[in-house]
Amino acid sequence: MIQNIFLSLILLFLCLPARAGLLINEFTTGADGDWVELVYRSDAPAQMDISGLYVTMYYGSNESLAEEPVTISSVDRDETPWDDRFIVVHVTGIDADETDRTGDTNGNGYLDLYCSNYSNTFWNTEGVAAIDTDDDPANGGIIDFAAYSNRDGTPNSTMAGYIEHAGAAGQWHMLEEGIQQSCIDIGSKGLESFMSLSRKASDDTESADDFTVTHFQTPGRENILKKPEGLKALIKLESKRLYCRKKDRGSLVLPVFCREECSIRLRLFSPVGMQLHRSDLYRDLAPGRREILIDAPVLRKLPHGLIIGKIEALARGGGISAERVFYIVVMR
Repeated sequence: MIQNIFLSLILLFLCLPARAGLLINEFTTGADGDWVELVYRSDAPAQMDISGLYVTMYYGSNESLAEEPVTISSVDRDETPWDDRFIVVHVTGIDADETDRTGDTNGNGYLDLYCSNYSNTFWNTEGVAAIDTDDDPANGGIIDFAAYSNRDGTPNSTMAGYIEHAGAAGQWHMLEEGIQQSCIDIGSKGLESFMSLSRKASDDTESADDFTVTHFQTPGRENILKKPEGLKALIKLESKRLYCRKKDRGSLVLPVFCREECSIRLRLFSPVGMQLHRSDLYRDLAPGRREILIDAPVLRKLPHGLIIGKIEALARGGGISAERVFYIVVMR
């Protein structure tokens, strides 16, 4: 009996570093459908099933992440076609969870989970985001925690209670200046729809210093904490030459990095300048990396050889525009 208890304690101790590596990496409070990105950090390759955990603001009803195993890993495993290091939890929504069994059904490169925790998603004034073993912040089950505020001088009493529980559990650093000053500052008007709170590339200190407000949302990818160096134009093409075969049934993806919110249109031309395709207008794309799709029916109509493409972008509100040229090589 004593030996079994001793072995159980050893196993529990071995499991603790894995859970300590599960972190909130990025989340939104003003998006059209807020989400929380989870990441798993570890010095050695490790993984864990997070399906029984909760990602929550505690307020309202809550549910665990999934009914089937969902594995997050500290490394991107070769045996899966998606990136195992990140999982994105949508805090409202009714879509089917992407699990180990289903895989990445929407093809965006990571697993999406959906929890209808609260109809209004996160408050864009003051609130918390937590990974917890249940939906009670007072019983010591918090795994990771983040608190944010517009610092208007009047803390919300409900959220203040959650933050105090996290502070008592050692999961959030409380400053003598008060509750709101202990929170991540989201500005008096809250976050814009394209902004997020992103974890900095530093050790976890369980404090507001771990996060910064960013203009580039990167669900399922490494955070972009500031504008990439050298990005002076409105848009930047990450690839200027694409290849396809006419018999291919898939779409081509043109990765574009937007410096700020803008609308984009794509045109395709023959080598002599005849317009072959004009896309619909992609309106109000958020800053950051975006993927412009060229669908298979369009590609099948293109002649063999070199196709000239042009991306036209206009910043929201006008005033700033940009054009970039790329090429498609259509092979037999």
